[in-house]
Amino acid sequence: MAVGFVLDSAGLKEISGSLETLLLYFYFFSAGILIILIHLSDARWAGKRIVQIVRPWLPITFQFIIGSWYSAFLVFYSHSASLSASWPFLIILFILFAGTEIFHRYQDRLVFQNALYFFAIFSFATSQLPLFLGTIGTVPFLLSGLASVLIFAFFLWLLYVAGPARLKLAKNRIIVAVSSIFIVINVFYFAHLLPPLPLILRDIGVYHSVSPHGGAYAVAGEGSSFLSHFLGGETVHIQKGGTAFVFSSVFTPIAIKTNLIHRWQQWDTHARAWETRSVITFPVSGGRDEGYRGFSEIPGIPEGEWRVSVETPDGALIGQISFTVIYTSEEPELVHNSL
Repeated sequence: MAVGFVLDSAGLKEISGSLETLLLYFYFFSAGILIILIHLSDARWAGKRIVQIVRPWLPITFQFIIGSWYSAFLVFYSHSASLSASWPFLIILFILFAGTEIFHRYQDRLVFQNALYFFAIFSFATSQLPLFLGTIGTVPFLLSGLASVLIFAFFLWLLYVAGPARLKLAKNRIIVAVSSIFIVINVFYFAHLLPPLPLILRDIGVYHSVSPHGGAYAVAGEGSSFLSHFLGGETVHIQKGGTAFVFSSVFTPIAIKTNLIHRWQQWDTHARAWETRSVITFPVSGGRDEGYRGFSEIPGIPEGEWRVSVETPDGALIGQISFTVIYTSEEPELVHNSL
């Protein structure tokens, strides 16, 4: 599994690339074929000499394939510049990662193999179907869920044809496991705890100024440490009445047409809640590897704790940045850069 992750990390770059797409389809078909072969070897071919030789290698190969498939999604999510949007899904992947390693002796069981396979199918469908439809949102997600269920139902039929007696013994447990995974993914989606693949946040930052300059954007900011940039906690020193800018770069496949939202929120110390101060919407056009660039601003920004969320029109969180605005009488030393 470690080898699979290293290979994916080195070779995968974007979820809509031709190489990446072919590799994901290879994982999809290979994992299904391996489950069927394991099922056949236990149900019908157990006494054959060649099966006795090959059979011990089938679960190991399945583990490598399913681990590589999961690690591909882990790579895509870890490429995002913000963990605020991807951490729930990353935790699920890490748990399944650990399960396939720590509890590998259970992979011979049909229930565990099918649960792993269905989760991968659903994750795969939610990332690929928007590319075919050219849009993202609730409808593509629901269609992805329907497609996943239909594909998996067909796969169970193939298993039944291969070995009906063994499948009947595990059928109820498979249905319970798959239904639980289906419900959890839907709950996570409608609670906005799943990042909206195939959109990926490449970069986000808070600046004193942002302006287009020769096909790029000239930005000026105070700079930030690695931890504060990724985990939040930046401090912005602004003269009273000054303006704060947030610049973001979101990778969008060329087939996707959608809008992006910058939601500016300030922490209300009395209500002890985040209050929305401004919502800026702008259309995006995909295809740029470094991401579609855009920015928003709040003139005369008040002091306090702020966060800016980059969202889809239906509220799915792509990424987020948090910072604190402090008034100062002197202009801070700024770092100029081109993005």
